[in-house]
Amino acid sequence: MWSARCAQPWFSSHDVRVNCVAPGPVFTPILDDFVTMLGPERVAADAGKMKRPAFADEVAEGIVFLLSDAARWINGANLPIDGGLAATAL
Repeated sequence: MWSARCAQPWFSSHDVRVNCVAPGPVFTPILDDFVTMLGPERVAADAGKMKRPAFADEVAEGIVFLLSDAARWINGANLPIDGGLAATAL
């Protein structure tokens, strides 16, 4: 919500684009903490909706794209980088 609210005024006034990424589970040292926090039932339900957690470079590539000139007209967007997990809620 913060990104969406700031996007237009910052772009209009300062030429600063405001976007965000929403990663799903990522193979990192804190993945086990994430699993513990959510609980085994939730993790099992979500695991059936996706192939695997992401690798950090897969999330980084989306961020690099949003920072690039190729995304110069993208503003106020939320980019889910979650292997389609968020789309299963629709």
